[in-house]
Amino acid sequence: MSARIDEKTKYLLHFHCAKLSSHTFDETDLLTLIVLSRQYLNPKDQGLIRDFGDLIAHRRRNRGIAIDAIIKADSYGYSRINNNGRTVIRGYKGIDETEWKTEWIRLGQRFNCVFDDKTIQELSLCAISLLQFTEYERKVHSSKLLFWKKRKIHATINLLQSDDKKLIAYTIEDKSKEPVVFMCLNNVDYKIMYPGRTITDPVIAVRDNGTLILQNNKGNRII
Repeated sequence: MSARIDEKTKYLLHFHCAKLSSHTFDETDLLTLIVLSRQYLNPKDQGLIRDFGDLIAHRRRNRGIAIDAIIKADSYGYSRINNNGRTVIRGYKGIDETEWKTEWIRLGQRFNCVFDDKTIQELSLCAISLLQFTEYERKVHSSKLLFWKKRKIHATINLLQSDDKKLIAYTIEDKSKEPVVFMCLNNVDYKIMYPGRTITDPVIAVRDNGTLILQNNKGNRII
């Protein structure tokens, strides 16, 4: 942790971490935990969670992991390269699943809470839900030669359903129309599928008889 935690905040962090480990939390609990904890997290050990906290607090951002990835991909014209047998967008780095899991396990250990695979799966569902419709904007140089000229990059994160049981949070620039996977959750059980597979309704992760589900603003269960 990078700053001293007062006793009230410490109690709230313990309280919400316990809800995560007991599988009684929903999206609003994760939102509270991340916003509360972000200023106390060491960027070297928990940079993903801290950046996510900044994003949650400011849903329109001009810095952070997402906008850096978007600008890097834009600078290479969204060209594709081979990376260990996988085709990826050059320069683009989203949320790494292993790093994300490791950071959360480490956070749980600090508050004597065990975050198992089910916890990580559930909090990842909440996190992806929170990413929906966030916006990213920054001005960049148009070219190295015309260094005084700048253009604006603006992108959003939308949610996509895949036919192989993945829920994908993807970034897409207004002008490029090139969707890129920023974060992905595997092994989800869809109850309804959207035409075109992009989830166009706002969603929220809530509990239904103890089970964490994803539902839209119409009350329809998606996951």
